[in-house]
Amino acid sequence: MCKLGPMTAESFRQHTRALLRARLVDAALAQAATTPWEKVRMSDVAADVGVSRQTVYNEFGSKDALAQSALMRVLTAFLDGIRDSLDAHEEFGDAIEAALGWTLRNGRGHPVIQRVLADAEHGRSSLLLNLLTIQSEAIIQPASAFVRDYVDRRWPERLSADGPALVDALVRLILSHILRPQADLDAAAASLATIINRATA
Repeated sequence: MCKLGPMTAESFRQHTRALLRARLVDAALAQAATTPWEKVRMSDVAADVGVSRQTVYNEFGSKDALAQSALMRVLTAFLDGIRDSLDAHEEFGDAIEAALGWTLRNGRGHPVIQRVLADAEHGRSSLLLNLLTIQSEAIIQPASAFVRDYVDRRWPERLSADGPALVDALVRLILSHILRPQADLDAAAASLATIINRATA
């Protein structure tokens, strides 16, 4: 029988652990879409994946850390969608408006975000809400870095020396629209696109 070498065995172990963590985050997001985060139990997340409660704690350390990982999963999915929207257009203005429209529509349709906002409207705060609002730097910083890198690669003339501060302000503005969307998302996307076009002209 052929035995796995040390590097292959380690790679397999890391791959298996990554899959486990991904499944646990998926389970946490599925529960957060239907249940206030305070009522989501680590034991229920574990049961959904078929592992022990201790396994969840071994992987994440705490429920707060699991919440942070879950929100990072949501952010990654949003950035992937934004990249696809931007890639589909050559002109800066068209690309920005398409990406904004995609972002706002998916923000309104995302089950976890809408659950968190619905809970907030009923006076129920949560760590997930805090991570989207008063502790939102964990979202804003990677999102801003993504936007700066993307625009600098495709439309470098659009970013001046004030680019980092400008992008940071725009990302915060977009996040506020996701959390408190207007009724007409297309109109909101067009208005934001106009602001961005003028600010980066």
